[in-house]
Amino acid sequence: MKYILVVDEGTSHTRAILFDVHGKIKKISSQELTQYYPQPAWVEHCPHEIWEKTKLVIQEACLDIAPLDIMSVSITNQRETMLLWDKVTGKCLSKAIVWQDRRTQAFCDELKEHQPWVYQKTGLPIDPYFSASKLTWMIEHHQIQDFKNIAFGTIDSYLIWCLTAGKVHATDITNASRTLLFNIHEHVWDEELLKLFRVPKTILPQVLDCDAHFGNISSDILGCTIPIRGVIGDQQASLVGVGAMNFGQAKMTYGTGGFLVANTGSKICLSGKGLLSTIAYAMKGKVAYALEGNIYDAGSCMSWLKNNLGLIQNYQESQALAESVSSNDGLYFIPAFSGLGAPHWLTATGASFIGITRSTQKAHLVRAVMESVAFQTRDILDVMNHEIGQKILKLSVDGGMAQNSWFIQFLANLNQIQVLIPNTFENTAKGAAWIAGQSFDAVANIEDWQLNQTINFQNRNVEIEAAYRGWFSLINSLK
Repeated sequence: MKYILVVDEGTSHTRAILFDVHGKIKKISSQELTQYYPQPAWVEHCPHEIWEKTKLVIQEACLDIAPLDIMSVSITNQRETMLLWDKVTGKCLSKAIVWQDRRTQAFCDELKEHQPWVYQKTGLPIDPYFSASKLTWMIEHHQIQDFKNIAFGTIDSYLIWCLTAGKVHATDITNASRTLLFNIHEHVWDEELLKLFRVPKTILPQVLDCDAHFGNISSDILGCTIPIRGVIGDQQASLVGVGAMNFGQAKMTYGTGGFLVANTGSKICLSGKGLLSTIAYAMKGKVAYALEGNIYDAGSCMSWLKNNLGLIQNYQESQALAESVSSNDGLYFIPAFSGLGAPHWLTATGASFIGITRSTQKAHLVRAVMESVAFQTRDILDVMNHEIGQKILKLSVDGGMAQNSWFIQFLANLNQIQVLIPNTFENTAKGAAWIAGQSFDAVANIEDWQLNQTINFQNRNVEIEAAYRGWFSLINSLK
């Protein structure tokens, strides 16, 4: 049996998932990552920890097989998170700045006059979420003058460098498209963008298609060299993994944040309503595009309920509590721990409950938090339907919150949409594995890897619609 090994380097964990060529999971190994919060709105990861734990999970996942049976190592990763390292010593200049980090807000505000032309080139707003302003901050913070031996990369690029023992400095086109430095029309690092963000081109990685050959992993890791193929950002990988390979097909992943991505095929849809235009994937020389809307805090809100407030003992309890009350009782939760993402792009930070009364119970608080995630999903879907010119009829949903049946039914009813729950929650890794497999012509169509549970919506509920209108008015009052 031949296998594909996927490194899934996320925000909270780094994992290795071993797939066979039929899309079946053989083994999963996982290690938790430390989150660093040195100042308010700052979020960092330790690159050394990421690399050491990545090596560990790779080795653990392959204990029961012969490494020579692995056709390819694939990488899917948290996007936008960036770091700098010395190409001679391999040491990073500092901790990685994570996608959630907002330290560069003031700098981004200074650049707002450039927003129109930057958006035309990148499909992205000038925002701390993306890599460019983080890179500018890091260069200036470390007062770097000599860039001869400096390398920049997102997490995929850093792992490729480490896996190949420093032989390859490359990234894939989806990760490049999330930096604010990449022209999504011409598929190149853009000179005007580099000048705006004061970034020298010499430190940037080579950009390759997702199914390209990114070098071979060093034999020091598994005892043999293995090609690296199938490199793709995590949300794009999930889009592939659920089989949304045609125009108008969409998926929503509820992880730490929420990421709604719709395939727009060969068409670049430059949204006038706050959505992101991005590259979905590039395979066999063809590039597909996508519209994306991001929720900064989704699963992290549930973690906050559990770990910080102690309102739930486990995530299953949230479902029972939400079902125990008939409505939100006029209570809303604004999950602006890091501001609000698409389509609002509110930069002010600070989460809050609005509408607490003497009748408010714990169940209302928990339900309001889950409703806020569903409401934000509708905000994005309504805009997305308008932008692509047709209503999205089916939404594939994965991630932790997809396991909450109350939440999924509420989501379906609120949006009047059929929700598909894939038979595995490893769709991100599955997408990366499939890309690698098809580069060898060793796998079937992605649809043959996919089985779904279908959740049908119930007829539009007046109370749910009224609750959403209340949310919509509340958010607009904050702008």
